[in-house]
Amino acid sequence: KKDLLAAVEQVLDQGSFILGPQVAEFEAEFAKRVQVPFAVGVNSGSDAMILALRALGIGPGDEVITAVNSFVASASCIALVGARPVLADVGDDYNLDPAAAAAAITPRTRAIIPVHLTGRPADMDAIMALARKHNLFVIEDAAQAVAAQYRGQPVGSFGDVQSTRCLRRLGMKTQSPAASSSRSSSKRRTARPRRTATHSSRG
Repeated sequence: KKDLLAAVEQVLDQGSFILGPQVAEFEAEFAKRVQVPFAVGVNSGSDAMILALRALGIGPGDEVITAVNSFVASASCIALVGARPVLADVGDDYNLDPAAAAAAITPRTRAIIPVHLTGRPADMDAIMALARKHNLFVIEDAAQAVAAQYRGQPVGSFGDVQSTRCLRRLGMKTQSPAASSSRSSSKRRTARPRRTATHSSRG
């Protein structure tokens, strides 16, 4: 509690309420945590997903495959950028079944969004192999799995982009920092202006 109040007081004293130095510090620490070079802080997991999709140029006419049992935002964010969400079945671990995802691929498919549900990583070896075979983007939805690992590697460090909400666990939502992170500097350069433009358009 003492540390939290001190952090709040620092922001109040500086008056840096929007995209201040604390955001830059969060981005650097979060990127280090998930072992990727870049992270862009946003207000929610949904905005992180929308930012990721737009940074990859996904929109009208495209299809994106995701898990049938995830929170509605995993699919609604796809629709919000104008693309078509394609729901694929899950396996015994309740994560996206790579075989079901493979069966859902069409000529319009641009990306796969595996959801690391309830902190349990999806089968990223199979999903990444499928994406490479069909030249698809992978956007990891790690909203419920920050700090989880798959074969010793942090979730969110496999795909082209990941979206997460840092304190969301086991279906419980909190008002907390969110981030879209990437290994690609070009995706970061695309995401940062889009974040600012989104904020400006909302006033």
